Amino acid sequence: MKTIYKTDVVLFGGGVAGLWLLNHLKQVGYSAILLENESLGGIQTIHSQGVIHSGFKYQNNPIIVAQLKQMRQAWIDALQGSGIVQLTKTKIFAQKQHYWTQNKTVNTDFYDDLVGDDFKRLSKTDFPTVLKHPNYTGQVFEAAEMVLDMPSLINNLYENVADCIFKIKDKPVFYFNENGSMNAIRLEKDTIIEAQFFIFCAGAGNESLMNDLKINSLSFQSFQKIQKRPLHQVLIQKPDLPSFYGVCVSPEQGAFTPVIITTHYNNKKQKVWYLGGDIATKGVERSEKEQISFAQTEMQRLLPHLHWSDATWTTLRVDRAEPLQAAASLPTDVCVDVCMNAIQVFPVKFALMPEVADKVLTIFKSLKIKAIAQSTLPKLDKPTLLKPIWFESCKRI
Repeated sequence: MKTIYKTDVVLFGGGVAGLWLLNHLKQVGYSAILLENESLGGIQTIHSQGVIHSGFKYQNNPIIVAQLKQMRQAWIDALQGSGIVQLTKTKIFAQKQHYWTQNKTVNTDFYDDLVGDDFKRLSKTDFPTVLKHPNYTGQVFEAAEMVLDMPSLINNLYENVADCIFKIKDKPVFYFNENGSMNAIRLEKDTIIEAQFFIFCAGAGNESLMNDLKINSLSFQSFQKIQKRPLHQVLIQKPDLPSFYGVCVSPEQGAFTPVIITTHYNNKKQKVWYLGGDIATKGVERSEKEQISFAQTEMQRLLPHLHWSDATWTTLRVDRAEPLQAAASLPTDVCVDVCMNAIQVFPVKFALMPEVADKVLTIFKSLKIKAIAQSTLPKLDKPTLLKPIWFESCKRI
């Protein structure tokens, strides 16, 4: 027997995009249901380094820079409990990040131009612990960029609206109106969910959903195609590893960042360094063994005063899903792609989620999508929270 439920919005994908949008929509009065076919956090979200960038790293992309600067206050409000989305249970690893150069002879004009209230040059006495060593002769800047614990962020977003989040086992079957717009989906157990609007925010999972949607309705052919940008991250664990949240920069090469380091904790509460930046983007062609060998050499070059003989190393490959760009270049803006009564979302950087939510609400307003009362919620299973790779101890290679 079919059971029909009604809601304003159905969202697909339990990463930060879907969870943030669900929280925002619920807070402003819309009824909504989020569907996830695996675990909350996905591969991409849960393995983000958790940095709320302020734009200093993206000076060659003025649109992203402007958006990131505007988003910082939205995140502060959310974390303090005064924003539309409430994140008071999210753990903040660090309030600031450090940008450091390899040596003092490097011309830092590129970063000197950025110095202000949110970006400061530090004196030697104020250096982070990892750089307070006589052999380190570079320069250090302090940036107002928070670093969040991503599992706690996902869990916080989930707990706020847990009653509206469900796990599905099979792909949804789409139902359409005569004009080609969507009106419902069918799930397992003959569960039918009718909605006014449908939002696809499943990252790489959007590709499969979009293919099914386009096959069954010509109305959605204009949705953007997807590109995947691979990364090859590195993780380091050693007994005396200090906490550090830093971006190594090469000012002579503009915004070039050889490595970005964030500190996380495994299931034994031991510190693990997670390396991103150029080492991850250029490491995609290397095998795991080659990437670790390169990382060992790079860390010895960048931080030679640390001892790496007792460290254990591993790597992680992650694909970042984005709207297709010419020559597979980086997107220059968030993607909120609307077609009929559906939206495809790619935030590009998770820190831009408040911007994405604002754009979605602007679309709703322009299309006069008004909130209606939600019927009873479907009786489906609940998804679990994915544990990040660093939760388990690194393996020795």
